[in-house]
Amino acid sequence: FGISTPRNSTSLRYGGKAVAVSDMMPGDVVCYEGHVGIYIGNGQIVNAIDEAHGIGVSSATYTNIITVRRLL
Repeated sequence: FGISTPRNSTSLRYGGKAVAVSDMMPGDVVCYEGHVGIYIGNGQIVNAIDEAHGIGVSSATYTNIITVRRLL
């Protein structure tokens, strides 16, 4: 699709374009301390929860958001 992504969660904080939390759209990357999720709309992200729960849906504001990035 012609979109490049940085390799790790820290690098993702600087990839693409910064987006305000109030302007998040599905597909935006939501960055937290040591973790990322993909915004899916309705205030939710899809993310790797833990080994026991695997991939799941969580509230986008389950913890402090460091930045939201729109990868171009």
